[in-house]
Amino acid sequence: MLVEYFMRESQFKPEIKLGFIRIDNAHKLPMDSANLIGQPGCVSLVLHGATGKPNLLDSFVSIQMFTFPTGRTEFERVLEWYGADRKSRAKLPEGVKFDEQVLAFRNPPTDWLHEAYPLSGRSFIHIYQGKNQAMLVRWLARTGTILDHPLFKPIVDNLSFIPGEWITDKLEVDPLSSSLAKGKDSELPKDIQTDLQEAAMRARKALNLGRIRNPLKLAEAIHQAIEDQRSRKKMKEDEKKNLAIDYGALWGEALCGATGWEWRCFESPSEGSSYAVCSKNRSHLTAPLSNMFGLLSSPKTANNSLLLFNMISSGNIPESPAKGYCWLS
Repeated sequence: MLVEYFMRESQFKPEIKLGFIRIDNAHKLPMDSANLIGQPGCVSLVLHGATGKPNLLDSFVSIQMFTFPTGRTEFERVLEWYGADRKSRAKLPEGVKFDEQVLAFRNPPTDWLHEAYPLSGRSFIHIYQGKNQAMLVRWLARTGTILDHPLFKPIVDNLSFIPGEWITDKLEVDPLSSSLAKGKDSELPKDIQTDLQEAAMRARKALNLGRIRNPLKLAEAIHQAIEDQRSRKKMKEDEKKNLAIDYGALWGEALCGATGWEWRCFESPSEGSSYAVCSKNRSHLTAPLSNMFGLLSSPKTANNSLLLFNMISSGNIPESPAKGYCWLS
């Protein structure tokens, strides 16, 4: 399950429950967007804050929860991944030293272990672990202060544990305004259609895919190509953009072949316009180009390109009405 919420158009219910946590006053959280990701034994909620400038996300909180034994392997992988960048000390923008109580939740279960460490003066990891469940939280703020951060403080104040629960239902949202249109789609301009076809051909050539038409084989090749590119030490911004266009064009072509979905130009009052692959009745859509750029730009984010492809192809996606425009990423 992968669901993306645009919080400039909507808000969570006052109380949300996910995994083994509850967040009160969730409708007041100052967010730009949110992502819900579910897989066997693991469910994650990523909350993004913004400065108000379009597409400039300057903070996020990633809450990853695991239930054992199913989620233990993924939990250990995530621990090792973040542990590689662990710092022994750091100073917050406020000038105080980081310690384990900075951004710590107040009432974890008494028999759970808790540890915390910095990745930098602006990024921190907290780990809570019980016998059968565990949680890893990453906090990141690129601007402003930490202790009174407008997104961080309400989460610390309003999150509580409900150990033993395992809730994986899709979170419900309310529109901020009942008159706010979700958006509309239209046919891609002919020149953009040509550009996407040429980009897909470039990706085929670069990945030595020849005349392969099997959509799953194409998605698997793109998934591996992303892994290979992310293993490189440095990649120039222009190269990321070009690869994202080529990989995204071919991934979108594969998805269209597997599902009958189609490329469209999507416009929304808050998000502007983008090139998306949409279901026939416009219940769902996904943005392959921006998805690929995000994966190439964030090597520590799970590479879910193949998982997303398989979930959409199999129909394992959240319910959404016709023209509901539910984003999947």
